[in-house]
Amino acid sequence: MKISALEEYGLRCLLRLGRCPEGESLTISEIAEGEGLSVANVRKLMMLLREAGFVQSVRGRAGGYALNGRPEDITIGQVVEALGGRMFDDNFCGKHTGELMICINSTACSVKSLWGVLDGLISGVLHRIRLSDLVGEQGPVVVNLRGHIEATVGQLLGPATPGQGKPLPVIQ
Repeated sequence: MKISALEEYGLRCLLRLGRCPEGESLTISEIAEGEGLSVANVRKLMMLLREAGFVQSVRGRAGGYALNGRPEDITIGQVVEALGGRMFDDNFCGKHTGELMICINSTACSVKSLWGVLDGLISGVLHRIRLSDLVGEQGPVVVNLRGHIEATVGQLLGPATPGQGKPLPVIQ
């Protein structure tokens, strides 16, 4: 999985806004300077994040951008999907048929199942992590992230005892 610049920088801009005291906003220039990004890039990101409903523009002398809600109400999965989409979408196999019209493995494809399971794991973890989980210092954040990952993997795969886990889900 590759994280795009749009996803990385968009998330960083949201985190910067998430660290603001409630009721305060930041200008595009303040966000750009704080993240080491160009004003033009931050302007584009703020437009995308506003269209997705994560931020709101604040007018007036102390205007700028602010979160549209609380950091606890925004999941990282929502942000990543709004900025870049899912890792594995339903059209994936149709785009990778080789020289044929239909993939020769379309009816029994173990690779498709692999990507589907990985997408489910990654999506499950990202939808458990809230923006508020990332606004703190790195140490506690890592502990929280490990808990989210273990919970997601446990839910999908079952117990870690060899031979005792649930079979991997079949992706159709």
